[in-house]
Amino acid sequence: MKERPILFSGPMVQAILDGRKTQTRRVVKVQPVGEWAAPGRSMCPYGKVGDRLWVRESGWQPKDPTPRELRDGADSWPKYVYSADGISEGDKEQYKDWGWKSKPSIFMPRWASRISLEITDVRVERLHDISEHDVLAEGFARLSKDQGRTYKYGKPDSD
Repeated sequence: MKERPILFSGPMVQAILDGRKTQTRRVVKVQPVGEWAAPGRSMCPYGKVGDRLWVRESGWQPKDPTPRELRDGADSWPKYVYSADGISEGDKEQYKDWGWKSKPSIFMPRWASRISLEITDVRVERLHDISEHDVLAEGFARLSKDQGRTYKYGKPDSD
């Protein structure tokens, strides 16, 4: 079993935490004919069934506290604050004033990851072939328009 990082946006992290997201799709590079299905071989850059993915998400990491800050309680600071949890603009300004660093998801350290996922299936599928069930498993919600005559998919709080 191998572990690899995978990037997720804030809304998709929230969908995972809410239990709405149970699938993810990534673009696959064009493969030579027959390579994908070769026995014992996976061309998926994220791994194979049984491997684990640790989620990288954006957030804020505190600076190293000074001795005075430690005396004033800096040892109780959170080690990482996750953007997907809903950080207000005021909070962001406060973190900047304190000298904390904004961490884009690509630079999130492994120790700060709070979500680990197990790969249970790997397959190639055309985007146009996605089913409604799979759209919902991707973390999107079915949103009614026109008093239920038509539908679109998106975040549950979107219009």
